[in-house]
Amino acid sequence: MANAPAPHAGNLASHPTIDLGARWHKRLAADLADLGRELERAIAGEDRGVHRARKAIQRVRGWLRLIRPLDPMRLKRVDARWKRLRRRMGRLRDAAVRLELVQAQLKKQGDAEGQAALRAAEITLTEALAAVWRKHDQAFWTHLTEQFDRLRRTTLKLSASGLTAGDLAETVDRARMRARQALKTALGHDQRTSRHEARRLLRRYAVMRVEASQLCRRQDRYARELQELARKLGIEGDLWLTRSALRHAAGEKATHALRRELEKERRKRCRAHDGAVAAALIRLRAKHKTASMQPR
Repeated sequence: MANAPAPHAGNLASHPTIDLGARWHKRLAADLADLGRELERAIAGEDRGVHRARKAIQRVRGWLRLIRPLDPMRLKRVDARWKRLRRRMGRLRDAAVRLELVQAQLKKQGDAEGQAALRAAEITLTEALAAVWRKHDQAFWTHLTEQFDRLRRTTLKLSASGLTAGDLAETVDRARMRARQALKTALGHDQRTSRHEARRLLRRYAVMRVEASQLCRRQDRYARELQELARKLGIEGDLWLTRSALRHAAGEKATHALRRELEKERRKRCRAHDGAVAAALIRLRAKHKTASMQPR
């Protein structure tokens, strides 16, 4: 017996048991609540709270991108406000990342010369992180919290009424094409900028796939594979950032040999990851079909 055809996307909005817009709003509200909790930790001086708050903003922006076709200009403006809010915590996160990367490298470093350079950098970066925190005083956090409260209220007023599987497929497919083009540019090259852009757009695409699958209550195992590839590309970026942190914190001469080794390792990783990049390019040829977004 032939399989029954999938329901047409145009019928989904009127389906009495499926309201993608309501599901979207519920997920959005949950991530906004999570963001509020993480901001409280950041205000208390927790580096991890800053990191998690920025990650929560990424998820919120993912939900906004998913419904972009419903009201493109308004949603673009709201998304831009979230982007600016996230950037306000950027210096804190950057300072913490530099220190974390140098400390991680210190645990792996064997030779005495390299350890000496890393320890000198660790001291400098610890002081730098403390200085950045001092600049983010109570007035900064009060203003940021006020911005967050206003933006949260604005975002919760957004409507995804009438959202269909076709809308999701269109939005996710646009992200697929951008990620694929970035991967194509990065394949076979080890330039930091192209590899970073590939990671950024691949991670965005993976998040959108995960969020779309949550709305449709479907499993998307390949999204996890894409996230893993983005993680590998992130390791390449971490090696570059470690080199940069060492140069600024401990000087070019004292860190020359160690930075050279880190660059060799970064290029080695790029070559090792290119197989997965090529495989992803093949998988990402296929356009997203509305049928793949049918909600349950």
